Amino acid sequence: MQTEVQICFIEEYPSLMEGILQICSCSKNKIKKYSIKNKLALPVKRRTVHSISLNIVNDGRISPNYSGHEVTLLSEDELFTVVSKPVETHCHPLSYCEHDNVLSALLNKNLNRSIKVNPSKYDRGLLYRLDFETSGLLLLANTDEVYDEIRSNFHTVIKEKYYLAAVHGKLKGSIKLNHYLKPFGTGRKKIVVCEHSDMPAECHIEFVEYNQEIDASLVKVRLVQGHRHQIRVQLSSIGHPILGDDLYRDSDSDSDSDSDSDRENNLFKRLFLHCWKYNLEFKGKNYEFQDSKLGLFFDFFNFNG
Repeated sequence: MQTEVQICFIEEYPSLMEGILQICSCSKNKIKKYSIKNKLALPVKRRTVHSISLNIVNDGRISPNYSGHEVTLLSEDELFTVVSKPVETHCHPLSYCEHDNVLSALLNKNLNRSIKVNPSKYDRGLLYRLDFETSGLLLLANTDEVYDEIRSNFHTVIKEKYYLAAVHGKLKGSIKLNHYLKPFGTGRKKIVVCEHSDMPAECHIEFVEYNQEIDASLVKVRLVQGHRHQIRVQLSSIGHPILGDDLYRDSDSDSDSDSDSDRENNLFKRLFLHCWKYNLEFKGKNYEFQDSKLGLFFDFFNFNG
C-alpha cells in the first residue's frame, strides 16, 4: 500500500523542511518523525521532485483504506453511530497510513458522520475506546454538540457499562471487586493492583455459565470507572484471568506445562473480553445499545442474553 507521494517543488527553499512547511499543515516534530532526517536540511532546488510521506501530506486525515476484520454497523441516526468492533482492531489511527482501525472502516463504507466530528483529533467522534484485543460495542457521536456534552459529562450520562468475559476456572455467584490500580513496568504498559492510588477501580461480576471441559466461566461484568485494562487486571488479581490474556495470566498459569500452553493457544486465539451493553441518559431520553455479535464465545458457552 502506498505510503509516499512524489511532490514537485515549483519554488526553491533553503531546506526541505522549509519547503514542506510551506505546502503542508504539519508540525516540525511530525515532519521529522516521518522523514529521513539528514535530508530535511538539504536545499530544495526549483522544479525538483521529492518523496514525502503520506502521513505528512495528509496529517490529521483518516484513510479510507481498510482491509481488516469486518466492522459491523449496528445502528445510525442523527445522534449516534453504533458499531461492533472486531477483536484485534484499533479504534482509531494515530497517522494517515494506519489502516487497521474502526474509523478507516467507517470511511470505507461511506459512513462519515462521526468522522466529521472533533476534526482536529484522530479519535474524531469516539465517545470511548476499547483495547486493541477487546471486541464489542463502540459508540460514536454524530455531531460536535453530542460529542462535547457526553465527553464532558461522561460519568453522569453513561448509567451502566456491561462486558462479557470468559475466565479461567470456576467463578460462581456474584461478587464486587474493589482495588486501587497503577501503571507499571517499561513504558507503563501494564496495570497492577496496589494498596492505594488515584485510580480506584470497582466492578461487579455475575456468573453466567461454566464449561467443565475447558474449566472456564462466562461472567457478566458491570464496569464502574473504565480505567485502561481495568477488567483484565481485576479478574486476574482474584485468580481468574481472562482466557487468551497473556499479559495478565496469573503466576500459576505461567507455570503450566508446554503442552497445556500449546492447548490453550489453540483454543483461545483471542482475548475473551467483549463490550456488550451500554445504558445512557441523554437529553432526557434513555438509550440502550447492545452488541451480541459474540463470535467465538458461542463455541464454549450457550449465552442467550
